[in-house]
Amino acid sequence: MRKMLAAIAAVLTVSGSASAQAKLSPPEEAGGAYFEFVLGLHLESMGDAAGATAAYQRAEKLDPQSAEIPAALAELYARMNKPTDAIAAGERAVKADPASPEANWILGSLYARMIEMPTTRDADRQTYALRAAESLTKANTNAHPGAPVMLGRMYLATRQFAKAISLLAPLVVDEPDNTQAVALLADAYQAADRDVDAVALLERSVEVSPELYGTLAEVYESSGRWREAARAYEGAVEDAPTNISLRSQWATALLRAGDAQRAREVLEQGSTGSGRNTRALYLLAEAQRRTKDLVAAEITARRLIAVDPKSLAGSLELALIYRDQKEHQKIVALLEPIVTARFRAADASEMADETFRSVYFDLATAYEDLKQYDKAIGILTQARTLSPTDPAVVIRLARAQVNAGKGDSALTTLQGAVAKMPDEPALQLELASALERQKKFGDAEAVFRKMIAEQPSDANALNSFGYMLAERGQKLDEAVSFVERALKLDPGNPAYLDSLGWAYYKQGQYDRAEPPLREAAEKLPTVSVIQSHLGDALLKRGLYQDAIDAWQRAIDGDGDAVSRSELDDKIKSARQRLGKKK
Repeated sequence: MRKMLAAIAAVLTVSGSASAQAKLSPPEEAGGAYFEFVLGLHLESMGDAAGATAAYQRAEKLDPQSAEIPAALAELYARMNKPTDAIAAGERAVKADPASPEANWILGSLYARMIEMPTTRDADRQTYALRAAESLTKANTNAHPGAPVMLGRMYLATRQFAKAISLLAPLVVDEPDNTQAVALLADAYQAADRDVDAVALLERSVEVSPELYGTLAEVYESSGRWREAARAYEGAVEDAPTNISLRSQWATALLRAGDAQRAREVLEQGSTGSGRNTRALYLLAEAQRRTKDLVAAEITARRLIAVDPKSLAGSLELALIYRDQKEHQKIVALLEPIVTARFRAADASEMADETFRSVYFDLATAYEDLKQYDKAIGILTQARTLSPTDPAVVIRLARAQVNAGKGDSALTTLQGAVAKMPDEPALQLELASALERQKKFGDAEAVFRKMIAEQPSDANALNSFGYMLAERGQKLDEAVSFVERALKLDPGNPAYLDSLGWAYYKQGQYDRAEPPLREAAEKLPTVSVIQSHLGDALLKRGLYQDAIDAWQRAIDGDGDAVSRSELDDKIKSARQRLGKKK
């Protein structure tokens, strides 16, 4: 229709005013619609949106069967930021001609745009995505080459992963440099549990489009492959060396992979220490802390506090530095005023903030390190009063009671919380663990079995029960079975892999224990207990140096659930055996 109107458009002089045009005598009714439509096009080109809108509306009244007129009006409304009016006009265009590629493209793209608008209700986004997909399937991809990518995005939004893959895979073959299509296809593969295909696609694509290194890194991250993620981020930074955000992501992956020294170098090369990027400063302080340069770490943490005084990140990092220095009183002096002030003015949103929760948890830990258990329990009791439905606070309070030698009080706290919040599995898990610590193994087992009977797909319960049995060296076949069920629900989970390897170890199957323990240790290099388990298994296989290396990583790690003196003794013994072996 637009081609047919070219000749009519020529009679409208571009220099003429809107009022002069309005004085032209309109032809017959059909011609009147054409005239008003072309007038609308002209006024729109002149920047007169109001005049164009009026002309299109008159044209639509004169020719209500036309699809092109409301389609043009929909486009105009969209440019005027009137999404509701735009969609209504687009719907009229498709109603007039359901097969119109142009009308469907306009309506589909309008619905797709609505999904991204911050004012759109979450409840409406899925509906808009479905409607967008329905219309975009009828669009002309020759006229609108972006239609397949937009349609692929809608398929992903509506969880139609197979359709997204079928649409995007041929497109990527034809257009290997179409980074949007590649990234969407990788997302679709991941959503369809085809991580291997996502990685293979992106590893090929980064050779053509280095800007996809970041996407590849994110895929590695999602499966806990931190070393590969770090290498991918390195490629991304090579393509954009001044991008502090990418450097921060690279450093994060390196820290997760246990390479704090390299993380520090990456951040310092980016001049992070002299910048104002709070995320990068936090990571630099953490890298400096992990490399035992506590003086530099404190300087960076204080700079972070100065750059953003309202943020708690700098104070949290400084508290960790004091903890490494065993300066527990300094932690109290730092965090107590913050917690006291915020508790006094706290509201529901403040108490729900995870960073603030970490602050008062760290304060409680400092009190415990100072043997001031009543103060630790007091601060956590106050937190529970302010946030009575937060399971994490209840759990931390119960642990403080255990640390204070008040195991019965901890059980009472947890049992009361479970009664009030029976649908919180974390509370039931903690109750079972507390019963285990109190050596009430039968009661703990009863809680686990009840949880698993009621929620057989609760991977955490399956793993925790299996690990408890393995630790006790009892019912080991059942322990293996429970952990294997957990891994089927969450493949590759490093905590579950550690449990499986430890259960095999307890069975004396050291050759079967090593692979899952190695994988767990690679994924969580700073978790001391996992490194310790791996060292024990390697020792049984006669791999003394590997065992020593694992135990050393355990010593350098988080220190949880391990004894430094026992690890030192194991290393000393293994070195003696290694010397004899040589």
